[in-house]
Amino acid sequence: MPKACNAFRIFLIFTTFIAYLKSVLWRFVLPALAVFTFLIHKYLKTRISIDAVEKFLRMQQILGLVRFAYTDITAITGHFREKLGQEGYGSVYKGVLLPGDVHVAIKMLGNSNCKGMNLSVRSPP
Repeated sequence: MPKACNAFRIFLIFTTFIAYLKSVLWRFVLPALAVFTFLIHKYLKTRISIDAVEKFLRMQQILGLVRFAYTDITAITGHFREKLGQEGYGSVYKGVLLPGDVHVAIKMLGNSNCKGMNLSVRSPP
């Protein structure tokens, strides 16, 4: 009988150990794995959207605002002939950049401190 008793004790220890491992797995490992998976998903999703924007900007060859002198702006807009509209801080004019015949919208700021020194041009969407 002592062998049967020892085998039963070993069986009880083994099943208790398995139950303990299951509780550790359910409490700590699986939630950590779920959080890790979620963070990886968010990182990849954000990275894909950033790559798409960068690819679009590279395709448009516009990596930021381009600065022009006032004389260049008057040439681009044809001396401010075609006014597209009036917005919060100034008037918007239509212009054409000659190297690629690219149509642009140029906003002239009214009552600002720039005094025509440097102006920014952006292509309309």
